[in-house]
Amino acid sequence: MIWLLKTGEIIFNNQSSLDLNLRMEEYPVIDMLQEDYEQVDVIGRNGSIFINKGSYKNRTAQCNLEIFTYDYNDTYEKVLDWLYNIEDDRLLIDSDYKCYRVEKVELTTTQKQFQKCGSIPVNFICKPFRTSYEYIELPYTGNNIYNHGDFEAPLVISFKAKGDIDISINDEHFYVKGCNGNTIVDSEVLKCINTDNKLNVVTQGNYPSLQKGLNTIIIKVKDGTTGTLSNINIKYLELYR
Repeated sequence: MIWLLKTGEIIFNNQSSLDLNLRMEEYPVIDMLQEDYEQVDVIGRNGSIFINKGSYKNRTAQCNLEIFTYDYNDTYEKVLDWLYNIEDDRLLIDSDYKCYRVEKVELTTTQKQFQKCGSIPVNFICKPFRTSYEYIELPYTGNNIYNHGDFEAPLVISFKAKGDIDISINDEHFYVKGCNGNTIVDSEVLKCINTDNKLNVVTQGNYPSLQKGLNTIIIKVKDGTTGTLSNINIKYLELYR
């Protein structure tokens, strides 16, 4: 689904703010993406050394939502339900199919303040990266996959197999050992399980992900072994600044 947002509209928890009689007064203040780093001072050296850690901080989107109805009481209760009972963590602020993923919502306005001010400040604490709004899902055909995102994209690969499976991306190999049925390799949570019996499956290597740009993917029964492999599907979220 692609949302074409109207003026002042945001989409969160699979619902439009306009459906709740709320709209943004102005574009929200959103933290820039910041990589974690360590600052090291070396005796006898001018300046400091900065070591990037490869991990990123959560970001906060500060929104001020204005109400355009006089039914304050009913609206306030609906807003609380919308913000706190999160079933869909996607937050869409722009019509570019890229969304923030909300971890927590901070709200400090009481019902009386809401009635008096006619607006409500909301802090959406989000995961570091914006993502594609939907998972990109592809049946495996042996073709290349182009990652249009700004960062590596962890893969979720499902298949039915018996034996040892070799997943190669740009000649980097990840092995799934002793498969016996339907299996999911989930690089987002670093787990591999047999979905028939819910047991962990032994793996070797770094969990597979798509590099930025063009990626060559080969999924097959490991060379020198016998087995079967079918029903291969790949899904992932592209990650953006």
